[in-house]
Amino acid sequence: MDINNDNIENEERELIKQLRNLPVQKVPEDLTRKVMCSVAERQSQPQSGLFTSILRRFNRPRVISIQPLYAMSLVVIICGSFMLGRISTESVVSSPEIVADNTSYSFPPTDNSRAAHLMGRGLLAADKQKEALDMLHNAASLEPHNPEYAYWEGVGYWANDDREKERNSYLRGLANAPDSVPLLINLGHNYLSDGNFEQALTTYQSVLEHSPSEQIALYNVGLIYKQQKMVDEEIAAWENYLANYRTGNLAFRAVKRLNSYGVFSYRTYRIGARSLILSPEILLDPSARYQDKKQELNPIISILKANPALNLEVVVFSENNGPSAWQRALEIKEILVGEPSQELGDRIALSWLDNPEISTVNASKKFTLTNSLLIFSRTSHQTNKEVSI
Repeated sequence: MDINNDNIENEERELIKQLRNLPVQKVPEDLTRKVMCSVAERQSQPQSGLFTSILRRFNRPRVISIQPLYAMSLVVIICGSFMLGRISTESVVSSPEIVADNTSYSFPPTDNSRAAHLMGRGLLAADKQKEALDMLHNAASLEPHNPEYAYWEGVGYWANDDREKERNSYLRGLANAPDSVPLLINLGHNYLSDGNFEQALTTYQSVLEHSPSEQIALYNVGLIYKQQKMVDEEIAAWENYLANYRTGNLAFRAVKRLNSYGVFSYRTYRIGARSLILSPEILLDPSARYQDKKQELNPIISILKANPALNLEVVVFSENNGPSAWQRALEIKEILVGEPSQELGDRIALSWLDNPEISTVNASKKFTLTNSLLIFSRTSHQTNKEVSI
């Protein structure tokens, strides 16, 4: 049936809502290729092609006819091409059974911006960068003040390695949505890839003003300070990152960079088969809250409970202050053991020393740590053997 222009936007929103509510299932690896090949075949038959019929209906200036068959065909094409959300830049390893599709597709312009936008994103996911850019530019040209379309047009230019036009798209989007975190992040990436560190830093800082825990912005700020040899600022950036994130390769890199400067507010500890990042600064601070110390030690408690053969060694250093070292070690054990269960008590050994720790970093740098903490594990059969830390 025919519906007027006032209902078109509602119909499209309802379609997108239904897409988002679909159960997430693994998409067959060759689905995109099959869909795109089907599209190409139908393009060669403009009078009878279903896909061309859909585009022709989107091109109508004032009225649109939506029938179940056409709507479901559009759903299949969109779902097979992409998941709604931000584009993933991770590389995809193709299955050896799938032959790469290098066919070039050409889609006619449309005056329906939403249709062009969805098609562009689908083509990006299908690794058709040039064709995707044509559609994304089509959508952005129809609605130049739409920040979402400006964002995806920029992604299209990025995929086609045109950094200047990519940047201009983000800037146009930010002119209409200055607080848009996705636009700011991608603009920061653009500046950083061009070596414009000052602009990149300013942009990432704007991101953090709106979203203080934005992971990639936190990390890239540290990288920029490192590049500019601003050591104090770099150290603060790594500590800020680790205050928010303790897992993943980026976190372990941040710890290594901190430790290379002789800063051990965060350290990596090997407990059983896992490497954990803990803050000895929190664990050795007499004024730190119990809840904060417990949160630091919770991962170790979980590992000990999961592996009854694992024993723990806790070593506290406090130069010229043995009683303080003993007190800190005892407190750590009490938190680990917990109440009322004493099940872990016999598996945790304590040591406290009134001399500093000498820590070696990168096999060459040596640092003297006045107050420090070592935690490491042994299995039951290693109890009487020397363990390398």
